[in-house]
Amino acid sequence: MQTIYKNIILLYALLTYGPLAADSQSTDSLLVHFSSNQSAPDQFDDSLIDRYFTASKLRRYMVNISLAGYCDNTGSDKYNDRLSRDRVLAVKNYLFGKWVNPDQIGAVSWYGKRFPLNNNSTRDERAFNRRVKILIRVSDVVTDTHPIAEDSPSGTHPVTETPFPGRAARDSAEMAWPDNGSLYEKLGNTNMQVGDTIILHYIVFEGGRHFPLPFSLPYLEELRKAMQDHPRLKIHISGYVCCKPGDGDARDPDTGEWDLSVQRAKFVYEYLVEGGIDKDRMTYAGYGSSHKIFPQELDETQQAQNRRVEIRIVAK
Repeated sequence: MQTIYKNIILLYALLTYGPLAADSQSTDSLLVHFSSNQSAPDQFDDSLIDRYFTASKLRRYMVNISLAGYCDNTGSDKYNDRLSRDRVLAVKNYLFGKWVNPDQIGAVSWYGKRFPLNNNSTRDERAFNRRVKILIRVSDVVTDTHPIAEDSPSGTHPVTETPFPGRAARDSAEMAWPDNGSLYEKLGNTNMQVGDTIILHYIVFEGGRHFPLPFSLPYLEELRKAMQDHPRLKIHISGYVCCKPGDGDARDPDTGEWDLSVQRAKFVYEYLVEGGIDKDRMTYAGYGSSHKIFPQELDETQQAQNRRVEIRIVAK
């Protein structure tokens, strides 16, 4: 059965790597598979990646690459969300080490056990669902630009916020909010009072989803460390969305509910709980599109800053 499984992947690869269409740009699709509960790609699939990029590099220019991670149906949503994230980051790091540069990576998404390819009813079906999908936009013509894919997958979910490119989101955060001290230093500052609010500027979310962009993870860890080192600190976590009139919330395609701002605050809350912070020290809530930093949202930079999480100091 394992031989049949590998042959099917090889057939898929051969079909994928066939001649390009007449258009100067097209998209290749490559599936990388994983053993149960593992975040490192199967060895066979490592060689599959290498064979593809070796052949592609000789005759095509890679314009843009996006990654999406998935799991089978074993385990909880929380476990699989984290595992699919780890799988995507493992593939991303593998590509960085051998084949691509950071400018060529666009969307990086993870979906846990959502959107299976089959019913997960057999061992082989579950094996197919443990995957990272690599979408490679390629061109026959060398260009000077590296377009970045949207952070919200088009055609997959009804998106109620404007997507925003990951690298541009990071750059806009750095331009809009100059460095005036780390989050860790702010939370430990004796001048901070109960009731003060801190906007988590560098924790930037995917458009239309409650997952932070990968560059946000070090700032989440900085928040966790500050909570750990200041055990008397208690906070309230507030989530917001952009691109909606009035105070309404947006639909979260991962929950199917109109609670995207709640889920963003909950993500930060659960990250801290999983990192060892006592849940009694934190509360969270979503506030939709109320209290916008930029009420008019004149450009994508302002939209990205409106979909945010804030923390309010409750005790210290």
